[in-house]
Amino acid sequence: TSKDPAARLLDTRLVHQNASKWESFDVTPAVMRWIAHRQPNNGFIVEVVHLDNESSVSKRHVRISRSLHQDEDSWSQFRPLL
Repeated sequence: TSKDPAARLLDTRLVHQNASKWESFDVTPAVMRWIAHRQPNNGFIVEVVHLDNESSVSKRHVRISRSLHQDEDSWSQFRPLL
């Protein structure tokens, strides 16, 4: 068996590349599954795919931000690393 973690699709979104807006993803069910089954936290992958499957989408279009209600100290401990 492979020791690589299994990938599981959590959510998908169709967004327009010229639109500047926030997208939120509820990862609570995945985290709860990790806890319930004592699985390791393998993190999350956010993938941006152009509709015509070109890889011309710049990586700078994906930005991660903390919650508005989260203080800076706790954010540095829990922020996602992509």
